[in-house]
Amino acid sequence: MFKLNLKPCLWLILFVCSNFVFANNNDFKLMVVDDNASSKAIMQGNFANNSLETMNEANNYIVPFNRCVASVKLKQFDKADQDCSQAIAMLKKVNAPHYKRNELTSYALSNRGIARLMVKNDTAAIADFYEAVQLNNNELVSFNLNLAKQELKLW
Repeated sequence: MFKLNLKPCLWLILFVCSNFVFANNNDFKLMVVDDNASSKAIMQGNFANNSLETMNEANNYIVPFNRCVASVKLKQFDKADQDCSQAIAMLKKVNAPHYKRNELTSYALSNRGIARLMVKNDTAAIADFYEAVQLNNNELVSFNLNLAKQELKLW
């Protein structure tokens, strides 16, 4: 177990993901954890920044969490899926309040759902979005779920 540093987690930065697959103007919302290193590079558009690749701190869920977003922006959806899955697994071991762990996990699941939608893994993507909403029914993950249902014509 490792202790969650709540300061960087308290500030989640929204990042708009261009809709690579769908033709309309709606955008999915990707979430980044503000850690002043990888998040800064991502927010500046440096998705292939070496700091994202070389950051390999043990027990740090923030690195794969943010790398997932960078990978989606680079259209490396399989890598994004792997990074989000790694962040989700690491978050299960975080020593933090239950509500905070659920919130962060719901964001990582939503990010992974976006990556999975982009490669047309629709069933897994919808499952991620629903699980994210069950963990923390917040505006961001609900938005992504509703947009995915609309795009997949599940309404």
